[in-house]
Amino acid sequence: MPPTTFARDRVADPDVKYAYVATERLESADVDRHAHSDGETPLKLNAHPLSQPQRYRHGTWNALSNASNTAHGDQATTAQMIRARITATASKNSALLVTLRDTSDAPAALTQKRVHISILRDELKRQEEVIVEIEQRLLELQEQRGGTGGGMVLRQMLQNLLRLLRIKNLRDKREECLEETKMTEGRSLEEKMYYEVLGQKSRSEMRKSELLQQIEVSEKEAKEVETEAEKHEKAHEDLDALYADLFDGPTPGFPTEDAAESANHHSREFHEEMKGIVLTRRKAIRFIEQASRNWKNAGVYLKDARMQAERSVFLRLSDVKSDLANFDHYRAITGIGLEKAMLALAPIQQEIYELAKRMEDIVKRVRIEKAEALRAEKRELLEVISSAREHWTAGNEMLGQLLAAAKGEEKIARAGVRDSAHDLDERRSALQEVRQKAFEQVAGFGVAPPAYHNCCSRAEGYEQECDVVLEVEVDEERELMGSVEQ
Repeated sequence: MPPTTFARDRVADPDVKYAYVATERLESADVDRHAHSDGETPLKLNAHPLSQPQRYRHGTWNALSNASNTAHGDQATTAQMIRARITATASKNSALLVTLRDTSDAPAALTQKRVHISILRDELKRQEEVIVEIEQRLLELQEQRGGTGGGMVLRQMLQNLLRLLRIKNLRDKREECLEETKMTEGRSLEEKMYYEVLGQKSRSEMRKSELLQQIEVSEKEAKEVETEAEKHEKAHEDLDALYADLFDGPTPGFPTEDAAESANHHSREFHEEMKGIVLTRRKAIRFIEQASRNWKNAGVYLKDARMQAERSVFLRLSDVKSDLANFDHYRAITGIGLEKAMLALAPIQQEIYELAKRMEDIVKRVRIEKAEALRAEKRELLEVISSAREHWTAGNEMLGQLLAAAKGEEKIARAGVRDSAHDLDERRSALQEVRQKAFEQVAGFGVAPPAYHNCCSRAEGYEQECDVVLEVEVDEERELMGSVEQ
């Protein structure tokens, strides 16, 4: 591990790259004048702290700046073309909105059906387990009654034979009657328990049959609802594609739409930044977990080195040198993993910074020079190993605290993603509302306020975008080389 200490002001993980540029104000006197001529008041939104991505700066958003510098006649022609395209696609827009309205209940109904089917399947599993237990109990009762099939018949024949012999030999008929009564009562109790358990099995099998029928009916209903839900989802996709084709980028004649689209892009950028923070925190957790595994491997070799030193007569002929070499290897790559974790957690909080500094000191102190150790006496070597073992134990606890702190940072970042996802969904909904209003204004029909309704929130989907399997990069030459010396 390099001798330099952790810098709290280091930049974030270079593997996660985000390019942001300064915000450019896109004010156009021509656009404002055109907005006032249509009777609209430009929508004024608070500027987001994040800037727009370079693709908007150097691409479509430059088109708006260029358009504002052109003649008013060109601007009017472009606006006229946009209105013509809106009119041409108005029927498709209305058809998609009607489909959304007619299938608006399908997604929630499908979710409810799936939950109901899951509950039925869980109950079916429990009933099957109960039936297995009852069958086992029936077998035990049958063995108590004398078995099944030919075994029961044979036992009954033997009992009848013994009964005849007893009748001939018994002088007192009362003793025979008493004995027969006792046997009958015993058999009656066994028979009663047997048939009670058999009745339980019958009821459980009946309930199992009912559950199978309910699952079959529910799955059939879910299939029908699933078809409607797929139509609903497809209508959303087609509507998003239609609006993107018409309105993405500068839209002359519709300054309110441009403002709402800009706000939506700002919200998307902020959400992407929050996702990046979650992923870097998660990467830091993976690095700390990897460092913990390497530190445990170092402890294994340190323990083995102590055992070899205690048992050996000549240290130079023992495996102490090999064990110490492997211990130093895993100690070193633990420090490398710790450094990577701190880069992923940058900027480092005060608590994590202090823990990392203490762990860095432990990694340095626990180092054992192999050559000096082998030249030392056996007693001195055992003392060095014991001291290193104490530092190793302290480092093990320190890595556990670092892991808990990193998970806390990930939890905080995940809460930020949740908030940014809801904000992004609100911006997207507002943008779609403005675009639907444009259809109603130009074509004279559509679904705009107050009829507009955001039927499907996408906040949960935005939040789940950061739920990806994250693999940390591994230096095969240094970390997967296994034993460095045999």
